[in-house]
Amino acid sequence: MSKPTAGRYVIYSRVLSSTGQKLSLTYSGNQNEGLTITPLANTPKQMWVIKDSSSTTSYISPYTSSGDEVGWGAGPVVLPPGGYVWTLRGGDWGYTIQDGAKTAYWSVGNAAVNTKVSIGKDNGTLSRWIFEKA
Repeated sequence: MSKPTAGRYVIYSRVLSSTGQKLSLTYSGNQNEGLTITPLANTPKQMWVIKDSSSTTSYISPYTSSGDEVGWGAGPVVLPPGGYVWTLRGGDWGYTIQDGAKTAYWSVGNAAVNTKVSIGKDNGTLSRWIFEKA
């Protein structure tokens, strides 16, 4: 399984909304607030910087606040830098985003606009993400 190379990405859910929209991982601009999915618009709040931590783990930072990192709170949240790493594993079906120990997955409970992203068990396609270079 591969992981995306370091760089800037738009990350969107493998599952489309009920109206066929791609739903992109979105940062509100407020630390400690959960990440949501919103219609893909390629805005700066939907862009993410991936940096290698090791051969298997990566840091994820919002493009608009690249000094911060996505950590684990009530789901994935943006926090001050603290060495928060994620395991990004890909295949033909997209990527999974898991904690460094590979025990939990980022998921959307349903593919609806403004749904908060959660961390928990593997929910199949609701836990699959597409990474597109931005």
